Amino acid sequence: MYEGSQVSLHMKKNILANGMTDHTCCQCTIYKYDEENQNIYMILEDEELTRISLDAVYSCDIFAVEDTSCEGIVEERYNCSQGSMLRFRVKNGFYGRIS
Repeated sequence: MYEGSQVSLHMKKNILANGMTDHTCCQCTIYKYDEENQNIYMILEDEELTRISLDAVYSCDIFAVEDTSCEGIVEERYNCSQGSMLRFRVKNGFYGRIS
């Protein structure tokens, strides 16, 4: 459904007490969307994997045929043959972005 689409990922809030919010916007490409489990697997472009916190809520803007957004958390990050992979769990479903 969204495979191959470009994504803009940015931290909305850090869950950790006294954790700092990183306002950097990271660019990704969707590798696979698992609709049943609400997971988006995406390849991180031009950033270090450790820059992505596992203790934060992220906003995910998907630039597809119709631009959409969702919120969630990165549950897993790892290197694989495709690149730096993130497993993003959607917590607040998809909705159209307001321009």
